Amino acid sequence: MSMRKRSGSGSKRHLKEKVVQIYESFFKGDDLTSDNPTFWDEFFLLKPKIPQLEAEIQKLTVDQLNNLKDNINLLVSQCIEMQGQEHHIRLVYALQTFSVILTTMYQRASQDPSINLKHVLLGENPNIKMQKLLEHCGSVLSGDVPDSLKSMVLKLLLIIATGFDNIDDNPLVEYLMSHSLFDPLIQLLCTSSERQHHGYDVVLLVMFLVNYKKQESANPYVVKLSILDDECALNGYGQVITAALNDFVMTTFGGMQASGGGWLSSLTSMVGGIFLTTDDTQPVVRGQRQSGTEEGMLLGLFAAAHLNRNFMTTLAHSSAASAPPSPPATLPPRQSPPNLAQIQALNNDQPTNLLVTFFQY
Repeated sequence: MSMRKRSGSGSKRHLKEKVVQIYESFFKGDDLTSDNPTFWDEFFLLKPKIPQLEAEIQKLTVDQLNNLKDNINLLVSQCIEMQGQEHHIRLVYALQTFSVILTTMYQRASQDPSINLKHVLLGENPNIKMQKLLEHCGSVLSGDVPDSLKSMVLKLLLIIATGFDNIDDNPLVEYLMSHSLFDPLIQLLCTSSERQHHGYDVVLLVMFLVNYKKQESANPYVVKLSILDDECALNGYGQVITAALNDFVMTTFGGMQASGGGWLSSLTSMVGGIFLTTDDTQPVVRGQRQSGTEEGMLLGLFAAAHLNRNFMTTLAHSSAASAPPSPPATLPPRQSPPNLAQIQALNNDQPTNLLVTFFQY
């Protein structure tokens, strides 16, 4: 009986999921593909284990990262190759794996500037690899694929764009300049359903990209945003910002009405609360929409108003107007509908526009 117990505990102690075993072997430098020509097809059918993959990369020293660059290059290359797959499971798992690798490597590079991010991730021919990746991303964004897949691609692009605190120091953003995704991004703002699913991420991404070295070189996103004259796209861009600011206004004004203490006392409490925010406030996850993340939308509003003279019309465009080609007004789904006090506070029975919402904000 004691022997059976030892055997059972030993087998349990060594029991690991197959994908975790692959991670461990891969980051030890083992060659897992020479005896298995279908290794990558099988690997990307295994659900990624994000914490374990992060841990394997984090525990490597800089020298080990450099020594393992061939293996890391191979893994990144295969993640990119899988973007051209019609098999959605492989595509999704490749996106998740690549996102984890990028996020973790950005963290390592920010901690140790001696890490050559481009060299470790892409190795030789980085231009070809990134061009292929961005071509696949453009195809997904403009293709007839599930919204969840488009959302994952947008999150990947946001990870690339926000990897460093200073976007000008980010060595991977230059590839987004040489292979612009402006057109497929802006097209996502032209239809009501896609704008509701992806609008916030699109405006946020465009806002980041127009600020990349805009004083030093010709930024294609600056150029294209400045000459954009598609009324449907511009109105969609404006409606995303309106929805984000309106969420904040609805919450704040509704709280004022419900408090019953009068406008002055409510406003005083609100302003006082701003300055009483503690240092323990949780940081906002990059690229993720949360309450209080209007800053990105304000910067997006500034970028469009500053660069595009056609956007002036959008500022005064009534969201209740039905004249084509303006898209219908879209507000993101809320956890609970606004109450009567909120509606009365905003006079939402009257047509509104971005400029009005901005002043309310």
